[in-house]
Amino acid sequence: MAISSSLQMPSKADRPEEAERGVFTPRRSVVVLAVALTVGIMLGLGLGYVVLRSQMATPEQRAAAASPLEPLTVTAPVLREERQQTVTLTGAVENSDTIAVRPALSQDDSAAVLVKSNMKRGENVEPGMFLAEISGHPVFAMPGDFPFYRNLTLGDTGEDVAQLQKGLELAGYSPGEVDGKLRPSTQRALEHLLRDAGYSSDLLYDGNTDEGGDSSESGGDATSLLVPRSLFVVLRDLPAPIVDVGASVGDPLDETSTLFSVTNGPLVVNASISTVQAADVSEGQAVTFTLQGQDGELAGTVSALEHDADNPELSTIIITPDTALPTDAVGGDARAVVVTASTDGAVLLVPISAVRSDSSGDTYVLLAPEGANVDAAAPERHPVEVRAVIDGAAVLEESTAPSEGAEVIVAQPERDTLPTGDESGIEDGS
Repeated sequence: MAISSSLQMPSKADRPEEAERGVFTPRRSVVVLAVALTVGIMLGLGLGYVVLRSQMATPEQRAAAASPLEPLTVTAPVLREERQQTVTLTGAVENSDTIAVRPALSQDDSAAVLVKSNMKRGENVEPGMFLAEISGHPVFAMPGDFPFYRNLTLGDTGEDVAQLQKGLELAGYSPGEVDGKLRPSTQRALEHLLRDAGYSSDLLYDGNTDEGGDSSESGGDATSLLVPRSLFVVLRDLPAPIVDVGASVGDPLDETSTLFSVTNGPLVVNASISTVQAADVSEGQAVTFTLQGQDGELAGTVSALEHDADNPELSTIIITPDTALPTDAVGGDARAVVVTASTDGAVLLVPISAVRSDSSGDTYVLLAPEGANVDAAAPERHPVEVRAVIDGAAVLEESTAPSEGAEVIVAQPERDTLPTGDESGIEDGS
């Protein structure tokens, strides 16, 4: 009786095309089974090797591998060097102060209008510079200590006349002798100033003698010349950069209107600093800083320290650059490096973690034994006096410090024995 089974291998007769080539192809399940057996044998051999290796280790080796690492004594040498501690601050370039420049209008000019403007943010205001035209009359910049308070005519004398003459001279127009008396030479300098700006010198001869303008006869027709006080705006320090323009062409103006604002002094770097750190900074101290987008390190001086009334924990440090910064630097980020502590020359110092104190408050260091196993021998206690702590290092008083190069213990495992020379319990205070 024939027995059939689903596991019976097919014969070549069942696959005539393979029989013709004499090729026998096993089923896929047989191939997978063979690969699985091979992988299992390899894994078994590897595991057996690991077990065999573990059995070959000595009991001492196995105990050492299982036990935790024993802490070691860490030492550091006593160094003689200069040391400083710095703090890096982030700030911005700002104006040290600003002045709003307003027009000096005639008393009867109640409908003044800005007709032309030569005021541009970032430009420097120079002596004699044409700034604007207000109601058909030009306005020029003039250096001085006070605004002009009256109209001037030939023969007038006074400090305001001397200020006008000095300003014309700085602007490149020779007023003749600077003696505080308005002479024809000063008159000619004024005419040149107007013509160079594109205005007729007839503006000086409008016959208007309001606002208390005095007249006298000296070298010409005194009543025909009038230098209106509205011809100039006066600034104390020129040149001065314009940091803001307050009026546009077509705006109505009065004497409270702001034409533009200029800086009153150099550009500075303002940075925030903690009040604790600010206590270690002094005015006049040299600092270095860098500006965003510019290469190179710049030098400056701490010109002021201001406490924040709203936040007692913060202060502001104001740094005045040693060389003037360009006007386009206003608003740019800055990074300043400020020294908060430094040694006066080379000193002896150790890591602050090497300094300990006992129950009586005395400070000392532990000297590592020389030429012996540091972990086996007892360290020597050496009393010291700490003068300051700078950048993680304790500055030692020279007379109490160990010799340069001596090794002091920074950290060590707990011991049952005390350092030599100590008969009482020691309390670590590092």
